[in-house]
Order: sequence, then structure tokens, then C-alpha cells
Amino acid sequence: MNVKLLKENDFITTNWSGGITKQLFIFPEDSRYKERDFKIRISTAKVQNEESIFTKLEDVHRIILLLEGEMKLTFNKNTEVYLNRYDYCEFEGAWETVSKGKATDFNLMLREEYKGELDIIKNLKEGNLLLTGANETDMYFIYPDMGNIMLYTGGTGYAMNAGNMAVIQLECREETPLHVKAVDKSPSNIVLAHVWFKE
Repeated sequence: MNVKLLKENDFITTNWSGGITKQLFIFPEDSRYKERDFKIRISTAKVQNEESIFTKLEDVHRIILLLEGEMKLTFNKNTEVYLNRYDYCEFEGAWETVSKGKATDFNLMLREEYKGELDIIKNLKEGNLLLTGANETDMYFIYPDMGNIMLYTGGTGYAMNAGNMAVIQLECREETPLHVKAVDKSPSNIVLAHVWFKE
């Protein structure tokens, strides 16, 4: 198991046509979003325009989870999805996608050889998680959206502020227990992402 804690100075913030995006993680590490040579990319986006057109990304599967606000997504001019806070949906990056509503979202982008899933853990004061890896490509991402936390695993504690992200790479068939505790009096809301290579 390998754990890497990413903080604000590790992220890359850029403007896009609809607002501001912050790249939290990209794989391989030397890939570039503009070059479209990534396999995995995780970001947040602040949609500042009432209506925006998403950048088309050929051969990329996308999962979006709403962190704040409300959003309506229209795919290929005929399918509509309404999202409230902590709702999520999956779609293809090649689709013509139009969003309506000002919001902040958490984005997972995957090339076709990878699969992934997003989950939200709400109102966590203290609890345990068990991460499992089917092969050496399994990666988990812990992103506290609201509230600071302590993350304990492998005998080490990691202090995480809201907006930090922990990247946990597992060994083949490894099971890793995590203990998570909210630091503040109020509970924390945590985004949990899991990505793995298709076999």
C-alpha cells in the first residue's frame, strides 16, 4: 500500500469556458490534460455561467458528482438529468453536453481501459472503511468536501483539510482498513472514488 496526501499547492487551477477548474490528480503523472494523453483525471469545477457547454473528450468516460448548487445536464439535445448536491451521473465525454445552473462539481475522467465509481459518505464523525484491491492498479481517492479529518491507516495518521485529497494505491488482493475521524465538532462529508484497470 502506498499513500500520498495532496494539498492545495499540488493542484493546477485553470479557466475554462464555463468557469474555473482545479486538477487534483492525473495519471500517468507526466501526462497533460491539454494533450489528452491521460488515462485517469480527477478535478473539481466551479461552473460560473448559467449555461455552459462541456469540452468534448473522445474515448473518455465521465462521472460527475455535485458538491454545491443545482445543475441540469442535457446530453445530445435529447436526454436531461437533474442534479442536486451529492447526486452524480455517468456519461461519455464524446457526447454533446450542455449544463444549466451555477454549481461546483467533482469530476472523474477515465479512458476505456479503466473503470471507476464515486460514492459520498455524509455526516461522518468517526468510522471505519475497508479498501480492497483486485490487482495492483486499484486506487482509492479520499476527498473531504466539508470538514477537516484525520485519516489513519498502516499505523500512520494523516491530517486532511477540506479540499485535500489522499491517493491510496493498493497491492494485488490487498485489504486495507482505514479509520476516519472528523476533527471539528461538526461531521464531515467525504467523496470516495475507486478506480481500477479492466481485466
